[in-house]
Amino acid sequence: MNYFEERDHIKNLLILGGGYTGSHLKNFLVRQTPNTNVLSTRRKMSQSDVLFDLDDRATWSNIPKVDGTFWTFPAKPLPLVKDFLKLHKEKLGKIIVIGSTGSFSVQIEGQEVDEFSSTDDSLERTLGEKFICNQEGKVVYAAGIYGPGRNPIDWVTQGRIRSSKKLLNLIHVDDLTQILFKAMVSQIQEKVFIAADNSPFTWEHLIETYNLKPSNEAPQSRRTSKRINSSWSLKTLDVQLNYPSVKVFLNQIEK
Repeated sequence: MNYFEERDHIKNLLILGGGYTGSHLKNFLVRQTPNTNVLSTRRKMSQSDVLFDLDDRATWSNIPKVDGTFWTFPAKPLPLVKDFLKLHKEKLGKIIVIGSTGSFSVQIEGQEVDEFSSTDDSLERTLGEKFICNQEGKVVYAAGIYGPGRNPIDWVTQGRIRSSKKLLNLIHVDDLTQILFKAMVSQIQEKVFIAADNSPFTWEHLIETYNLKPSNEAPQSRRTSKRINSSWSLKTLDVQLNYPSVKVFLNQIEK
């Protein structure tokens, strides 16, 4: 299916950032929208990408004029975000910025948050995301991103996580790219969306289910955990998740 078949005015898309999400998003767009020119940026010279580094003002003029832009890295430092958009906003078209569900303000353990919950405005990236929204952009707050090369089980076995009752909210990178794209082509006026699979679980549950051996030397999370509810976003954007739970992904790997 070509999502752009009724949106012929969208001919060029730009992905700011060529990291994990950016590269998967580019592959998705190239497959799904063969008649659309998809560009992405890198902070080092590349034959196939646009040289761009927000921290290097000399690269800002490299940005081409496009119909829509996916901003995949944290929207900070705020002064540079503001200066960049002041100079080049008209080139970027519609902007979708990826935020983190860590931006939501949480007061009690296990608190549920959704698209209409308050955010922690002491975080610079949150202010950057809000500034982009004020410039007619939209933000997609993403839960923990996993997928090929990013297996939550590895996070435990590599000694990065210890067993706890903290809730873990996740989104597979393939589902995230779908949500990002739907947010781009949608005519919905709302500015805030969430990318999460609505199947949070505790690290303790993951470790017991897959018989893992966490390191006692792994750092203990001091964050207040939360339960992410993305039902409104999934319904509004008409998204059917390929991975409604990380267990689907893990079971595929085991086969």
